[in-house]
Amino acid sequence: MIQKAWIPHIEQRLGLSLSQLEGLEGANALCQAMVTSIPFENLDVLSGISINDETCHLYQKLILSQRGGVCFELNNFLYELLMHCGYCVYRVAARMFVDGELRDVANHIALVVELNGEKFIADVGDARAMSQVIPMNGRRGFEELGITHKIKLISKDYYQLWLHDNEGASPRYQFNDELYHRRDFKAAIAFIEHDERSIFNKQWVVSKLQGDCRIALSDEHVARTSSGGKTITPYHPDERPTLLAELFGIVTR
Repeated sequence: MIQKAWIPHIEQRLGLSLSQLEGLEGANALCQAMVTSIPFENLDVLSGISINDETCHLYQKLILSQRGGVCFELNNFLYELLMHCGYCVYRVAARMFVDGELRDVANHIALVVELNGEKFIADVGDARAMSQVIPMNGRRGFEELGITHKIKLISKDYYQLWLHDNEGASPRYQFNDELYHRRDFKAAIAFIEHDERSIFNKQWVVSKLQGDCRIALSDEHVARTSSGGKTITPYHPDERPTLLAELFGIVTR
């Protein structure tokens, strides 16, 4: 639960007033603030530090220490913020597609937000930095950086998030519309921390939306993606601490 004493620090970090958030516009404003203020990053996983998704720890890490996190951290904190603002929201488990193949285990968390009888997916814990909620009815999506995000119903209560661009369409992840609790993601967290199929325990993944560009740092380069395309800039490992601080506000010691 979000504590009253935390609110000024959260609002300063996100650059918005939580008390003014309501409806679809408010949910989108919160998602936008999250992905532009708090980076997706896996520094702790690479360092062997266990993911702690308890709200008080997330407040300390994401807000006071001005760090980022992976989906189980970012989306769980978004969940608490939405609840604080009076939204009807619950967690769902998702399986990512990797190279076109669907994972056989859930390894991602997303949120379902109910607004005026309609359901939306909220997900600030995807490294693609999705800045709006996505309608689950499949009739419309949203476009960002040249990519249209759209939900497709594939069978009763089972959905997929699809990404459409000039080169075609591809599925991002699959989920079922079933309420999950925070404790239900222990196996999914263990997957990304320890499983040999997880990229997060092997390579750097840091991403943040900045203006009309998504900037991402990997092991060897910085990628900047906009609606006009992508640019790749290699860097030397010795430059990484400076890049983390300058591009993402992450100070390493």
